[in-house]
Amino acid sequence: MADQVLLLRVELLRALGRAREFQSRSRALELELAGLRERFLVALLEAAESRVEARAERRLRQLHGVRVEACSQGLEAMCRALLVAIQRSRRSVLGAEAPSPIPPQAQGSA
Repeated sequence: MADQVLLLRVELLRALGRAREFQSRSRALELELAGLRERFLVALLEAAESRVEARAERRLRQLHGVRVEACSQGLEAMCRALLVAIQRSRRSVLGAEAPSPIPPQAQGSA
């Protein structure tokens, strides 16, 4: 009977030791999981910020394209108006019968 008690105590000590090891490992895993959660949330926020920045950059490029197109159209209209003014001035100086030195394809539709 004393041998059984001794054997049971040894088994109990081993079981308690394993329980402490499991608790220690469990705490370590909980800390690791908390760190992984934090890293995941940081990565998630960075990804969201990147998407927002990418959208903003695309929008800026679109606006720049619209601006360039508008400037181009304005410049084209100004050039056509200048051509018309040059033609009128030339006609008034040389007379209405003088041929235009500007080819028709360069004149465009004013």
